[in-house]
Amino acid sequence: MLPPIGVAAKAPLRPRILDGALAPWPLFGRDPSPSAVRYGKQAINTVAATTSAGYYLSLRDHDRREALAKLSDLPVEILGGSSDRLRPPGHSTAMSAMLPDAGLTIA
Repeated sequence: MLPPIGVAAKAPLRPRILDGALAPWPLFGRDPSPSAVRYGKQAINTVAATTSAGYYLSLRDHDRREALAKLSDLPVEILGGSSDRLRPPGHSTAMSAMLPDAGLTIA
């Protein structure tokens, strides 16, 4: 089973979340440049609240495990980032378990 990839919000809390001290970490890492954070906030705040809410709901419900079976006869290499916060290494490892002949590289 794949680990959960997100938690759906009942209502978008963009301005409050983006202005919080921890907000930049999931998007930019531990020591982001102030200009990258400013740019990211501006980009996210231009998205309609209903669009943001729908995006989080779709992430919560997105499950492609059945589709992996169609790859079982093909050469597959699964790539993951050891510090990836949006798709943690556990996701790649779970996919690898479902495709035992696939290669797995976590860099």
